[in-house]
Amino acid sequence: MACKYCYAGYNKMASAPDGGVSKELIDKSLDFLVDQLQPIYPPVLVIGFGGDPIEAFDYVMYAQEKVASDKKYAAVKVMMSSTHGQTLTETHIQYLEKHGGYISFSIDGTRENHLRTRASRGAGVDSYSRVLKAYEKAKDRLFCSVNGTVTPDGNLAEDLTHLYDLGFRTITMLPVRPAETQNYEFNDPFLEALKNQYSNLIKHFKTLDDQKLAGILSSITSEDYFNKFFNRIVFKKNFHRKCGAAFNFVYVSAQGQITPCASFRPYQGEQYVIGHLDTGLDLEKIAPIFGFSTHHVEPCKSCEVESVCSGFCFYNSLQATGRVDKPFEKECELAKHLVYELRDFMAYLESERPQVLKAYKDHCQKIEALDRSFFEAH
Repeated sequence: MACKYCYAGYNKMASAPDGGVSKELIDKSLDFLVDQLQPIYPPVLVIGFGGDPIEAFDYVMYAQEKVASDKKYAAVKVMMSSTHGQTLTETHIQYLEKHGGYISFSIDGTRENHLRTRASRGAGVDSYSRVLKAYEKAKDRLFCSVNGTVTPDGNLAEDLTHLYDLGFRTITMLPVRPAETQNYEFNDPFLEALKNQYSNLIKHFKTLDDQKLAGILSSITSEDYFNKFFNRIVFKKNFHRKCGAAFNFVYVSAQGQITPCASFRPYQGEQYVIGHLDTGLDLEKIAPIFGFSTHHVEPCKSCEVESVCSGFCFYNSLQATGRVDKPFEKECELAKHLVYELRDFMAYLESERPQVLKAYKDHCQKIEALDRSFFEAH
Protein backbone atom coordinates (compact mmCIF):
# COMPACT_ATOMS: atom_id res chain seq x y z
CA MET A 1 0.00 0.00 0.00
CA ALA A 2 0.95 3.65 -0.49
CA CYS A 3 -1.77 5.47 1.42
CA LYS A 4 -1.76 9.26 1.05
CA TYR A 5 -1.90 9.85 4.81
CA CYS A 6 0.18 6.92 6.09
CA TYR A 7 0.38 7.19 9.88
CA ALA A 8 3.30 4.77 9.95
CA GLY A 9 5.33 7.08 7.76
CA TYR A 10 5.44 5.40 4.36
CA ASN A 11 7.44 8.26 2.84
CA LYS A 12 9.65 8.65 5.91
CA MET A 13 10.35 4.96 6.32
CA ALA A 14 12.12 4.78 2.98
CA SER A 15 14.95 7.00 4.26
CA ALA A 16 14.81 6.34 8.01
CA PRO A 17 13.32 2.90 8.68
CA ASP A 18 12.47 1.58 12.12
CA GLY A 19 13.54 -1.89 11.09
CA GLY A 20 11.64 -5.12 11.65
CA VAL A 21 10.29 -7.02 14.60
CA SER A 22 12.15 -10.00 16.13
CA LYS A 23 11.42 -12.77 18.61
CA GLU A 24 13.97 -11.27 21.00
CA LEU A 25 12.12 -7.96 20.86
CA ILE A 26 8.82 -9.71 21.62
CA ASP A 27 10.37 -11.56 24.58
CA LYS A 28 11.85 -8.38 26.04
CA SER A 29 8.66 -6.38 25.44
CA LEU A 30 6.43 -8.92 27.18
CA ASP A 31 8.77 -9.14 30.15
CA PHE A 32 9.02 -5.36 30.35
CA LEU A 33 5.25 -5.07 30.28
CA VAL A 34 4.56 -7.40 33.18
CA ASP A 35 7.74 -6.75 35.23
CA GLN A 36 8.22 -3.00 34.87
CA LEU A 37 4.87 -1.48 33.90
CA GLN A 38 2.66 -3.40 36.30
CA PRO A 39 2.68 -0.58 38.90
CA ILE A 40 1.72 2.03 36.26
CA TYR A 41 -0.36 0.36 33.56
CA PRO A 42 -2.88 -2.46 33.78
CA PRO A 43 -1.12 -4.88 31.40
CA VAL A 44 -3.92 -6.02 29.15
CA LEU A 45 -3.09 -5.65 25.46
CA VAL A 46 0.00 -6.18 23.35
CA ILE A 47 -0.70 -4.99 19.83
CA GLY A 48 1.22 -5.87 16.70
CA PHE A 49 1.40 -2.49 15.04
CA GLY A 50 1.99 -1.64 11.39
CA GLY A 51 2.26 -1.14 8.58
CA ASP A 52 0.26 -4.33 8.60
CA PRO A 53 0.85 -7.14 11.11
CA ILE A 54 -0.49 -9.69 8.62
CA GLU A 55 2.81 -9.18 6.77
CA ALA A 56 4.64 -10.49 9.86
CA PHE A 57 2.01 -12.91 11.10
CA ASP A 58 4.57 -15.46 12.29
CA TYR A 59 5.52 -12.98 14.99
CA VAL A 60 1.89 -12.44 16.01
CA MET A 61 1.59 -16.21 16.44
CA TYR A 62 4.89 -16.35 18.35
CA ALA A 63 3.72 -13.68 20.80
CA GLN A 64 0.34 -15.37 21.23
CA GLU A 65 1.91 -18.76 21.92
CA LYS A 66 4.46 -17.31 24.35
CA VAL A 67 1.71 -15.59 26.35
CA ALA A 68 -0.37 -18.79 26.42
CA SER A 69 2.56 -20.90 27.59
CA ASP A 70 3.38 -19.07 30.84
CA LYS A 71 0.99 -18.01 33.62
CA LYS A 72 3.26 -15.01 34.19
CA TYR A 73 1.45 -13.47 31.22
CA ALA A 74 -2.05 -14.37 32.37
CA ALA A 75 -3.20 -10.73 32.21
CA VAL A 76 -1.82 -10.17 28.71
CA LYS A 77 -3.83 -10.46 25.50
CA VAL A 78 -2.12 -10.31 22.10
CA MET A 79 -3.96 -8.54 19.30
CA MET A 80 -3.25 -6.96 15.93
CA SER A 81 -3.76 -3.43 14.74
CA SER A 82 -5.77 -2.93 11.57
CA THR A 83 -5.05 -4.90 8.43
CA HIS A 84 -5.39 -3.49 4.92
CA GLY A 85 -6.88 -6.88 4.05
CA GLN A 86 -4.92 -7.29 0.83
CA THR A 87 -3.12 -10.50 1.81
CA LEU A 88 -5.46 -12.09 4.37
CA THR A 89 -5.59 -15.87 3.81
CA GLU A 90 -7.57 -18.80 5.13
CA THR A 91 -4.60 -19.67 7.36
CA HIS A 92 -4.79 -16.25 9.03
CA ILE A 93 -8.54 -16.51 9.53
CA GLN A 94 -8.32 -20.00 11.05
CA TYR A 95 -5.65 -18.86 13.50
CA LEU A 96 -7.55 -15.73 14.52
CA GLU A 97 -10.73 -17.79 14.84
CA LYS A 98 -8.95 -20.02 17.33
CA HIS A 99 -7.10 -17.29 19.24
CA GLY A 100 -9.46 -14.39 19.71
CA GLY A 101 -11.80 -14.16 16.74
CA TYR A 102 -11.18 -10.46 16.07
CA ILE A 103 -9.94 -8.51 13.07
CA SER A 104 -10.04 -4.84 12.11
CA PHE A 105 -10.06 -3.78 8.46
CA SER A 106 -8.83 -0.45 7.11
CA ILE A 107 -11.49 0.90 4.75
CA ASP A 108 -12.23 4.56 4.11
CA GLY A 109 -15.81 4.16 2.91
CA THR A 110 -17.08 4.12 -0.64
CA ARG A 111 -14.99 2.66 -3.46
CA GLU A 112 -14.29 6.15 -4.85
CA ASN A 113 -13.01 7.57 -1.58
CA HIS A 114 -11.12 4.44 -0.57
CA LEU A 115 -9.21 4.24 -3.83
CA ARG A 116 -8.42 7.97 -3.71
CA THR A 117 -6.75 7.76 -0.31
CA ARG A 118 -5.66 4.13 0.13
CA ALA A 119 -3.79 3.56 -3.09
CA SER A 120 -1.90 0.40 -3.91
CA ARG A 121 1.72 0.44 -5.00
CA GLY A 122 0.85 -2.19 -7.61
CA ALA A 123 -0.33 -0.80 -10.93
CA GLY A 124 -4.00 -1.48 -11.57
CA VAL A 125 -4.60 -3.13 -8.19
CA ASP A 126 -8.11 -2.56 -6.81
CA SER A 127 -7.45 -2.42 -3.05
CA TYR A 128 -11.14 -1.79 -2.34
CA SER A 129 -12.27 -5.04 -3.98
CA ARG A 130 -9.47 -6.94 -2.28
CA VAL A 131 -10.36 -5.79 1.22
CA LEU A 132 -14.05 -6.55 0.66
CA LYS A 133 -13.13 -10.01 -0.59
CA ALA A 134 -11.18 -10.57 2.64
CA TYR A 135 -14.11 -9.25 4.68
CA GLU A 136 -16.50 -11.66 2.95
CA LYS A 137 -14.24 -14.56 3.95
CA ALA A 138 -14.02 -13.45 7.57
CA LYS A 139 -17.31 -11.78 8.48
CA ASP A 140 -19.18 -14.93 9.56
CA ARG A 141 -16.21 -16.34 11.48
CA LEU A 142 -14.51 -13.37 13.13
CA PHE A 143 -15.65 -10.22 14.87
CA CYS A 144 -14.91 -7.66 12.13
CA SER A 145 -14.50 -3.97 12.85
CA VAL A 146 -13.38 -1.17 10.56
CA ASN A 147 -11.05 1.80 10.89
CA GLY A 148 -11.39 4.63 8.39
CA THR A 149 -9.77 8.01 7.89
CA VAL A 150 -11.67 11.22 7.25
CA THR A 151 -9.95 13.43 4.67
CA PRO A 152 -11.02 16.87 3.44
CA ASP A 153 -11.77 15.52 -0.04
CA GLY A 154 -14.00 12.68 1.16
CA ASN A 155 -17.67 12.48 2.12
CA LEU A 156 -18.08 11.28 5.69
CA ALA A 157 -21.87 10.93 5.51
CA GLU A 158 -21.63 8.67 2.45
CA ASP A 159 -18.60 6.78 3.73
CA LEU A 160 -20.01 5.99 7.17
CA THR A 161 -23.39 4.94 5.78
CA HIS A 162 -21.67 2.77 3.18
CA LEU A 163 -19.62 0.95 5.82
CA TYR A 164 -22.78 0.34 7.85
CA ASP A 165 -24.58 -0.97 4.76
CA LEU A 166 -21.69 -3.37 4.13
CA GLY A 167 -22.50 -4.95 7.50
CA PHE A 168 -19.93 -3.39 9.82
CA ARG A 169 -21.27 -2.74 13.31
CA THR A 170 -18.06 -1.50 14.94
CA ILE A 171 -16.79 1.54 13.06
CA THR A 172 -14.12 4.12 13.92
CA MET A 173 -13.55 7.14 11.68
CA LEU A 174 -10.78 9.58 12.61
CA PRO A 175 -9.69 12.81 10.89
CA VAL A 176 -6.42 12.61 8.98
CA ARG A 177 -3.38 13.88 10.89
CA PRO A 178 -1.54 16.32 8.62
CA ALA A 179 1.59 16.38 10.74
CA GLU A 180 2.40 12.88 9.55
CA THR A 181 2.31 13.46 5.80
CA GLN A 182 3.14 16.08 3.21
CA ASN A 183 -0.06 15.31 1.30
CA TYR A 184 -2.26 17.28 3.72
CA GLU A 185 -1.71 20.61 5.43
CA PHE A 186 -3.91 21.75 8.32
CA ASN A 187 -4.70 25.15 6.83
CA ASP A 188 -7.99 27.10 6.68
CA PRO A 189 -9.42 25.27 3.62
CA PHE A 190 -8.54 21.92 5.22
CA LEU A 191 -10.25 22.96 8.46
CA GLU A 192 -13.38 24.22 6.71
CA ALA A 193 -13.64 21.02 4.68
CA LEU A 194 -13.54 18.87 7.84
CA LYS A 195 -16.05 21.12 9.60
CA ASN A 196 -18.41 20.78 6.65
CA GLN A 197 -18.05 17.01 6.64
CA TYR A 198 -19.19 16.71 10.25
CA SER A 199 -21.99 19.27 9.75
CA ASN A 200 -23.19 17.36 6.68
CA LEU A 201 -23.01 14.08 8.60
CA ILE A 202 -25.44 15.41 11.20
CA LYS A 203 -27.74 16.76 8.47
CA HIS A 204 -27.63 13.34 6.82
CA PHE A 205 -28.48 11.60 10.11
CA LYS A 206 -31.65 13.67 10.37
CA THR A 207 -32.86 12.28 7.02
CA LEU A 208 -32.61 8.63 8.13
CA ASP A 209 -35.47 6.61 9.58
CA ASP A 210 -35.34 5.76 13.28
CA GLN A 211 -34.10 2.20 12.88
CA LYS A 212 -31.19 3.08 10.62
CA LEU A 213 -30.18 6.17 12.59
CA ALA A 214 -30.16 4.22 15.86
CA GLY A 215 -28.23 1.44 14.15
CA ILE A 216 -25.51 3.70 12.77
CA LEU A 217 -25.15 5.67 16.02
CA SER A 218 -24.78 2.39 17.90
CA SER A 219 -22.19 1.13 15.40
CA ILE A 220 -19.77 4.03 15.92
CA THR A 221 -17.15 3.19 18.56
CA SER A 222 -16.11 5.22 21.58
CA GLU A 223 -12.79 5.94 19.81
CA ASP A 224 -14.51 7.56 16.82
CA TYR A 225 -14.00 11.34 16.66
CA PHE A 226 -17.73 12.08 16.34
CA ASN A 227 -18.91 9.59 18.93
CA LYS A 228 -16.26 10.42 21.52
CA PHE A 229 -17.79 13.89 21.88
CA PHE A 230 -21.39 12.80 21.39
CA ASN A 231 -21.16 10.14 24.09
CA ARG A 232 -19.81 12.66 26.60
CA ILE A 233 -22.62 15.11 25.82
CA VAL A 234 -25.33 12.45 26.09
CA PHE A 235 -24.06 11.02 29.39
CA LYS A 236 -22.70 14.33 30.78
CA LYS A 237 -19.22 12.88 31.24
CA ASN A 238 -16.19 15.05 31.98
CA PHE A 239 -12.68 14.19 30.82
CA HIS A 240 -9.52 16.24 31.13
CA ARG A 241 -7.15 14.55 28.69
CA LYS A 242 -7.79 13.21 25.21
CA CYS A 243 -4.44 11.76 24.25
CA GLY A 244 -3.54 8.36 25.70
CA ALA A 245 0.15 8.63 24.76
CA ALA A 246 2.39 7.53 27.65
CA PHE A 247 -0.74 7.16 29.78
CA ASN A 248 -2.83 4.37 28.24
CA PHE A 249 -0.10 2.98 25.99
CA VAL A 250 3.51 3.17 24.90
CA TYR A 251 5.24 2.15 21.67
CA VAL A 252 8.34 -0.02 21.37
CA SER A 253 10.53 0.34 18.28
CA ALA A 254 12.46 -2.52 16.69
CA GLN A 255 15.57 -1.28 18.49
CA GLY A 256 13.85 -1.43 21.91
CA GLN A 257 13.34 2.31 22.28
CA ILE A 258 10.13 3.36 24.02
CA THR A 259 8.11 6.36 22.84
CA PRO A 260 4.76 7.79 24.03
CA CYS A 261 2.97 6.33 20.99
CA ALA A 262 3.70 5.07 17.49
CA SER A 263 3.57 8.57 16.01
CA PHE A 264 6.61 9.58 18.08
CA ARG A 265 9.11 7.71 15.92
CA PRO A 266 12.50 7.41 17.63
CA TYR A 267 14.45 8.13 14.44
CA GLN A 268 12.97 11.66 14.48
CA GLY A 269 15.16 12.53 17.47
CA GLU A 270 16.00 11.64 21.05
CA GLN A 271 13.36 14.05 22.32
CA TYR A 272 10.79 11.47 21.21
CA VAL A 273 12.30 8.64 23.29
CA ILE A 274 11.08 8.19 26.87
CA GLY A 275 12.97 4.99 27.68
CA HIS A 276 14.40 1.70 26.51
CA LEU A 277 13.55 -1.93 27.18
CA ASP A 278 17.03 -2.41 28.67
CA THR A 279 16.97 0.60 31.00
CA GLY A 280 13.31 1.30 31.69
CA LEU A 281 11.32 4.52 31.48
CA ASP A 282 12.86 7.97 31.93
CA LEU A 283 10.49 9.34 34.56
CA GLU A 284 11.56 12.95 34.01
CA LYS A 285 10.63 12.71 30.35
CA ILE A 286 7.37 10.91 30.92
CA ALA A 287 6.12 13.08 33.79
CA PRO A 288 4.85 16.08 31.73
CA ILE A 289 2.80 13.78 29.48
CA PHE A 290 1.69 11.33 32.15
CA GLY A 291 0.50 14.10 34.44
CA PHE A 292 -1.17 16.25 31.78
CA SER A 293 -4.62 17.70 32.46
CA THR A 294 -6.59 20.36 30.59
CA HIS A 295 -7.23 21.87 34.03
CA HIS A 296 -3.60 23.01 34.07
CA VAL A 297 -3.03 24.64 30.65
CA GLU A 298 -4.42 27.57 28.74
CA PRO A 299 -6.47 28.05 26.68
CA CYS A 300 -7.96 24.66 27.65
CA LYS A 301 -8.90 25.42 31.25
CA SER A 302 -10.79 28.55 30.17
CA CYS A 303 -12.52 26.94 27.19
CA GLU A 304 -16.26 26.35 27.40
CA VAL A 305 -16.00 22.91 25.75
CA GLU A 306 -12.97 21.75 27.81
CA SER A 307 -14.66 18.88 29.60
CA VAL A 308 -16.19 17.51 26.38
CA CYS A 309 -13.18 18.07 24.12
CA SER A 310 -10.72 16.94 26.84
CA GLY A 311 -7.61 18.23 25.10
CA PHE A 312 -5.57 17.33 22.08
CA CYS A 313 -3.13 14.95 20.41
CA PHE A 314 0.35 15.47 21.91
CA TYR A 315 2.09 14.56 18.67
CA ASN A 316 0.04 16.99 16.58
CA SER A 317 0.75 19.72 19.11
CA LEU A 318 4.46 18.99 19.15
CA GLN A 319 4.59 19.20 15.36
CA ALA A 320 2.54 22.40 15.20
CA THR A 321 3.75 24.31 18.29
CA GLY A 322 6.99 22.66 19.38
CA ARG A 323 5.45 21.58 22.71
CA VAL A 324 3.39 18.58 23.78
CA ASP A 325 1.42 20.64 26.30
CA LYS A 326 0.37 23.48 24.00
CA PRO A 327 -2.81 22.99 21.98
CA PHE A 328 -2.85 23.37 18.22
CA GLU A 329 -5.33 26.17 17.49
CA LYS A 330 -6.87 24.68 14.36
CA GLU A 331 -7.38 21.32 16.06
CA CYS A 332 -9.23 23.24 18.78
CA GLU A 333 -11.42 24.95 16.18
CA LEU A 334 -12.53 21.63 14.73
CA ALA A 335 -13.33 20.23 18.18
CA LYS A 336 -15.34 23.31 19.16
CA HIS A 337 -17.28 23.23 15.92
CA LEU A 338 -18.25 19.60 16.38
CA VAL A 339 -19.17 20.01 20.06
CA TYR A 340 -21.50 22.92 19.23
CA GLU A 341 -23.09 20.91 16.41
CA LEU A 342 -23.51 17.87 18.65
CA ARG A 343 -25.19 19.86 21.40
CA ASP A 344 -27.79 20.95 18.87
CA PHE A 345 -28.09 17.37 17.58
CA MET A 346 -28.63 16.11 21.13
CA ALA A 347 -31.41 18.67 21.63
CA TYR A 348 -32.98 17.57 18.34
CA LEU A 349 -32.99 13.91 19.39
CA GLU A 350 -34.44 14.74 22.82
CA SER A 351 -37.33 16.72 21.37
CA GLU A 352 -37.99 15.03 18.03
CA ARG A 353 -36.71 11.45 18.23
CA PRO A 354 -36.37 10.32 21.86
CA GLN A 355 -36.68 6.64 20.90
CA VAL A 356 -33.44 6.91 18.88
CA LEU A 357 -31.68 8.52 21.82
CA LYS A 358 -32.92 5.78 24.15
CA ALA A 359 -31.67 3.05 21.81
CA TYR A 360 -28.27 4.75 21.65
CA LYS A 361 -28.07 5.08 25.45
CA ASP A 362 -29.07 1.44 25.99
CA HIS A 363 -26.39 0.30 23.56
CA CYS A 364 -23.66 2.42 25.18
CA GLN A 365 -24.51 1.18 28.65
CA LYS A 366 -24.38 -2.42 27.43
CA ILE A 367 -20.93 -1.86 25.89
CA GLU A 368 -19.66 -0.18 29.07
CA ALA A 369 -20.83 -3.15 31.12
CA LEU A 370 -18.99 -5.55 28.80
CA ASP A 371 -15.82 -3.43 28.98
CA ARG A 372 -16.03 -3.28 32.74
CA SER A 373 -16.36 -7.05 33.06
CA PHE A 374 -13.39 -7.57 30.72
CA PHE A 375 -11.06 -5.33 32.73
CA GLU A 376 -12.26 -6.74 36.05
CA ALA A 377 -11.46 -10.22 34.75
CA HIS A 378 -7.88 -9.10 34.07
